[in-house]
Amino acid sequence: MKNQNSPGAERDWKYLSSIQKELLENFSRRGNEEIRRILCDPSLSENEKRLKIFNAVDDHNRDIQACFDGWSRGSIFEKAVRMRRRKILEDRYYESLSDEMRKGIETVLEICS
Repeated sequence: MKNQNSPGAERDWKYLSSIQKELLENFSRRGNEEIRRILCDPSLSENEKRLKIFNAVDDHNRDIQACFDGWSRGSIFEKAVRMRRRKILEDRYYESLSDEMRKGIETVLEICS
């Protein structure tokens, strides 16, 4: 796990906090695009669309809760791992994290895969 007292930990916390709204907005856009694809799928009945949308929104809300609720210095490493796993923390953001944070995330994702 990431040492919360390391110099990189504070920088990572500040960086991720500064882009939190952007990450949530990007993730919400992806969810909305998924719903649009479902709505535009002519092979699905209206009821099938409703069910798929319900499941997509439910999954999306669980991901938002896991990645964004309870945002704190003490939880930032766990949030970063979850965001990386769910492809919320895209490469363009990920590259700005400290080497220590990236190495920690990669280790956890390797163990959990």
